[in-house]
Amino acid sequence: MRLHFLASERRRPDQFTVHVRNVPPDADESVSELVEHFFLVNHPDYYLTHKVVYDAKQLSSLVAKKKKNQN
Repeated sequence: MRLHFLASERRRPDQFTVHVRNVPPDADESVSELVEHFFLVNHPDYYLTHKVVYDAKQLSSLVAKKKKNQN
């Protein structure tokens, strides 16, 4: 029933949000480039964008903003 509900539901960004932590550093690429490359190679049909957060306060404000927009 859940799969039927999700299939009939219009697409929402929060259904496809992924939280990635502790990305190993690379001398040749930034963290942003590494994340983008990984998702473009492994999930090219579903990847839209990403946001790199270095400060938990910034993440907290993003989550609050998402909840406000959702309501």
